[in-house]
Amino acid sequence: MAWGHGAEAEVIEEVPAEIVRFGYTAGQAMDGARVRVLLPDSRQVFQVGRSDAQGHFAFVPDRPGRWIVEADDERGHKLEVAVAVGAAASAEPRTPERIAIPPHLLLWALIVSVLANAGLLSALIGAKKRTP
Repeated sequence: MAWGHGAEAEVIEEVPAEIVRFGYTAGQAMDGARVRVLLPDSRQVFQVGRSDAQGHFAFVPDRPGRWIVEADDERGHKLEVAVAVGAAASAEPRTPERIAIPPHLLLWALIVSVLANAGLLSALIGAKKRTP
């Protein structure tokens, strides 16, 4: 007689986890985003993974401090969130701070966009004048 093998799981202890939800301003989840968790006061990587279908990512911090969680959807959207844990949590609000794009890059993107739209408008006006 042959016995098959199976799988099982057991919760050893409850551990408080920090859960971050990444999404887009229109409300959709940033699902499958590449996520990195950085140690407090360091750029050293603590954990890497991917967000779930709802844009959630969880990690279990091993010390208090201001943790940085970075998400990259690999389609041009990157986001950093600061998460205060332990003693740092009482000093900071629980709402994570969002750090997305430096202001000087936004200014350059705006300038490029205005120039591109002006060129497109000029081309459209020129094409309209040439049509009989």
